[in-house]
Amino acid sequence: MILVSPTSTLTDRHRLEKNLMDSAVIEKEAMKLPLQERAVLVDRLAQTLIADPTSLTIWSDIADQRLSQFHDGKMDALANGDIIQALRK
Repeated sequence: MILVSPTSTLTDRHRLEKNLMDSAVIEKEAMKLPLQERAVLVDRLAQTLIADPTSLTIWSDIADQRLSQFHDGKMDALANGDIIQALRK
């Protein structure tokens, strides 16, 4: 699920859509890798998430803020699958 603010500008939404398209392309290409290479890639990506505790705190704060906005009705939720399917068309 991706939370999108109703006050997001078109530029913000375009940037989000472009990043999702880029991610979808990367995911599609990664899925073509042999199992062992995918496992190595997953490990490397996971290490980048835990390598910097500051970034983890920042992302945690942002996630908490967005979840609160969602619960308060200030932000809409979109299903990941719906977004990725729309981007792949």
